Amino acid sequence: MLFRAIPYWLFAVAVIVTSLLSPSPAAACSCAPAPDPVTALGQSAAVFSGKVLRVEEPVRMPFSSTPARIGFDVTFEVQTVWKGALQSQVLVVTSGLGGGCGIPFQPGDEYLVYASYWEHSDLETNICTRTTLLADATEDLQALGTRSAPLPPPPSSASDWTLPAFAGAVAVVFCVIALFFFYRQKSKRRR
Repeated sequence: MLFRAIPYWLFAVAVIVTSLLSPSPAAACSCAPAPDPVTALGQSAAVFSGKVLRVEEPVRMPFSSTPARIGFDVTFEVQTVWKGALQSQVLVVTSGLGGGCGIPFQPGDEYLVYASYWEHSDLETNICTRTTLLADATEDLQALGTRSAPLPPPPSSASDWTLPAFAGAVAVVFCVIALFFFYRQKSKRRR
């Protein structure tokens, strides 16, 4: 009878021991001291100033085999570029806020952004970089040096429909000609 109770006693001891252990605190975001602006420029894939157009949570596909990214997709209107081949609009990913090290970007605000490529080939930034409001970036703006304008936007989407529209126009002309000959033949038979 004593041997039958051993599993119950072991379970009770395990519950008591685990309840006495204090949970370890969650790790908050911690960063090494930020490098100077020139070093940060060298370590980044892209450095630019821009205005936030949109801040959106990424769409998560249900039952996806890829891990869901927690954070925000931030669309910038690029104003000035110090590094990177950036077009007039660029998407930058930032982690979740709080322990995720994300930056609370606000639509309409202008920022100086230091970004690197993330594992899914997205540009990414966080509070551990020198990314800051443009109004607070005086030291960086003086140190960064030569700047350029963003690349022009890709060609208009009008060229994307030119070939199908041309093919459609040719098809319509062909149908009109075919109908003309069809009715002409039909009218000859009636005579």
